[in-house]
Amino acid sequence: MNVPQRKTLLIALVAIFFTQTWFVYSDPIGAQTRLSDHAIQGRGLWLKHNCQSCHQLFGFGGFLGPDLTNVASRFADSNGTRFDARLATILTEGSKVMPAFHLDREQRDKLASYLREINEAGVGQPRAASAITPHEHFSSIVQKVIPPAGWTDAEARGWALMEMHSCISCHLPNKSSSLQAPRLTTLVGVSGEDRVRKVLAQGSLEKGMPNFGLSADKIESLVQMLIRLQDADEGIRAGYGTVKGVSTRSLKDLPWFEYSR
Repeated sequence: MNVPQRKTLLIALVAIFFTQTWFVYSDPIGAQTRLSDHAIQGRGLWLKHNCQSCHQLFGFGGFLGPDLTNVASRFADSNGTRFDARLATILTEGSKVMPAFHLDREQRDKLASYLREINEAGVGQPRAASAITPHEHFSSIVQKVIPPAGWTDAEARGWALMEMHSCISCHLPNKSSSLQAPRLTTLVGVSGEDRVRKVLAQGSLEKGMPNFGLSADKIESLVQMLIRLQDADEGIRAGYGTVKGVSTRSLKDLPWFEYSR
């Protein structure tokens, strides 16, 4: 490469850098985001413990851990207990390469507020297509492999409870589960019915499983549906060969600097 070519390449790289910088820091949604006092205190904890050295928010930060922009959505449930339980486990006990920070309840609540409000501010990674969720995909496969018309009343109640508490979000029956939780379709066979009943009744916070406060009848319905899923395990896993339901978009619709929904 001769001197004029090198100069041209350098000018192009500098221009790209300043263009990207302008897009990022002139983003109107980011400028309008306002955090509550509780969340601001959580942001202080985020900075104090240097969380950004390993995790990203809106794609900015370290890459040793996952982007946490939308972690509150990934662990969402109707009352927020699932997200709180997972956060409590991670922050007090650590996980793999992440150290335990031994944060108390008040500190965890502040950090949770910060992450929830960041989650509402936008999405951390650009999305070029809209795909069905793992929960929707799993539901579709199950209802093809095991037609609901053949379910017992207990199994139907168990399935409704699984959907209500988003069990599939953590217990994917394939290798895509980022949480590496036991497969939903083999829980009873691997752990045994008694162990499953105990965990459903008490939870297992050290492994990120919250206590949902289920009655004995609900627990039994869940166990019956888990047994039914185990019998259909091979057919359900075979359904994960392809994912359908993805709609394409044009490049002009891609939110390259996606701070807004």
